[in-house]
Amino acid sequence: VIGQHKDGRLIALEIRLSLFDFEGEKYIKAHISDISLRKQKEKVSQVLTMKLEAKIKKKTEELEQVVNELRSTNTTLEIEIQKKIRAKRKVRKALNAERELGKLKNSFISLASHEFRTPLSGILTSATLLDKHISQKSLAITKHLHVIKSLVKHLNNILNDFLSLERVEKGDIQYEFTSFQLNKLMQRVLDEAKTFTKDGQSLNYVPCATCPTLYQDKKILYIILTNLIFNAIKYSQENTPIDILVTRDKNISITITDKGIGIPFEDQKHIFNRFYRATNTTHLQGTGIGLNIVKSNIEALGGSISFNSIEKMGTQFTINFPQDIRTFTNLKNKQ
Repeated sequence: VIGQHKDGRLIALEIRLSLFDFEGEKYIKAHISDISLRKQKEKVSQVLTMKLEAKIKKKTEELEQVVNELRSTNTTLEIEIQKKIRAKRKVRKALNAERELGKLKNSFISLASHEFRTPLSGILTSATLLDKHISQKSLAITKHLHVIKSLVKHLNNILNDFLSLERVEKGDIQYEFTSFQLNKLMQRVLDEAKTFTKDGQSLNYVPCATCPTLYQDKKILYIILTNLIFNAIKYSQENTPIDILVTRDKNISITITDKGIGIPFEDQKHIFNRFYRATNTTHLQGTGIGLNIVKSNIEALGGSISFNSIEKMGTQFTINFPQDIRTFTNLKNKQ
């Protein structure tokens, strides 16, 4: 909505209303935020998008013109060669322009991600302090504080995905390999995931009795597991199980199985593509980069990812990776 500032300016506002019970009475809480800056940035983003689309359209038209010229010209070999040379130059120019557009996109992603981090951190800190210092908290207050902290963590995970995407594209991900217990990492991921489960959903995990200490990148493995388990929760209905199975052979395998909406067959070949979302997920929020990041990271850890899915019946993702990254590195060097 549009509101009026005390100095007379018209500003863009966002109003959020929530209903809650307190001591047997119903209350409505209203949170009003000034989103003028966000609206300004959206306008800037729209202008940049229009410019980018215009450039892409122009370059596409140039390439189409080159192709038409090559097809229509067949007089002499010399003319054909000269036209191909000109076409190559234009293609090279178009590729350079595409790289510049990619750099601009990465800069925008980085800027947007960092801009969101500061207010999210403030919200999480305030909610934590309220949780500690409010005396005689009702169940409703505790629940809402818990929801605030959970949603902030969820948004932070999304921002981490965008920043991970930026690092992958730049090729500057710094992996840190340490020794740690897989079961402890799994428990941490599951504890956080439980705050996002729907009514009646269950996370079924039996600790791996034979899993030894891993020597891997704990942070990257956390990102991979979080993405896969959170996806299973998001794309599954209420009152359905999500099974997590860890097995050990030469490598460690983790399989996550849900009874959710599944992936349409025609979408499955694209599911790891960046920004791609299946046709049956348009009603759900998502960025379309999670699985792309998972695939890039698991391969960097010497592993692989595979899946089986049937639409409206469920999906099963399996990641496979070495217990000790040094064994993969040594094998790769020998090859």
